[in-house]
Amino acid sequence: MNTARMRSGLLALLVLLAVTAACTNSEQLNSGVGPVPIEIMIVNSDTEFNRAFFDVTQVTVRPLNPNASEVLGVNPLWLIPQTDDSPIVINLNSDEDLYESDSQLTIGPYEVLSIDLRLIEFTNRERTGNATCLEYITQYPSVQFIQLINFGEPVVVDVTAGTANQLIMEFDGAALTTAFARSWNCSQGIACGLFPPMDWCISPFNETSFNPLFFSQQTPSFLSFP
Repeated sequence: MNTARMRSGLLALLVLLAVTAACTNSEQLNSGVGPVPIEIMIVNSDTEFNRAFFDVTQVTVRPLNPNASEVLGVNPLWLIPQTDDSPIVINLNSDEDLYESDSQLTIGPYEVLSIDLRLIEFTNRERTGNATCLEYITQYPSVQFIQLINFGEPVVVDVTAGTANQLIMEFDGAALTTAFARSWNCSQGIACGLFPPMDWCISPFNETSFNPLFFSQQTPSFLSFP
């Protein structure tokens, strides 16, 4: 199992920054804290790509307690710290548990607001035909930032003082890559090739041809919270 452990830094009164004494706000807390490990799992890992990699760069939450939310203000809480460490690369063609954090939050219910992804490599896909763009295009540019906010229904984590807290994110590898491939502005015409029927291409071949909103709308098809 490839497991990378990261320590959480959350910049708010209601978050315990327990990694170093210099960052600790524990004196502000009167209701205790609980660990909130994040575990990412890949299922259905037989994707259409020989290489399919992405990063989960951030998970944000907000307390459902109105008083706690008011103290927090407009900014959400980060469960993954922003660091200069090497990114956590997740292989969609692997069915291993790939990532676990050591986040801690004050006791109470929290709603997951967003999950940020960086889609870094989707290449060497088998060409199955050229009747559609999905059949024809075999590799895609990397996309540096996508924010998932539509999970189909609210995702709530109830943080307790025990050790049973956990946020599990289960990605369907095959469904994610299909959603990704469907989210590009793909053209068909003589500029793409002369073979009948005319070939398909992504033009320009860069991130600007990607539709992040359409990809995010497909989130319930490839991400669940068991």
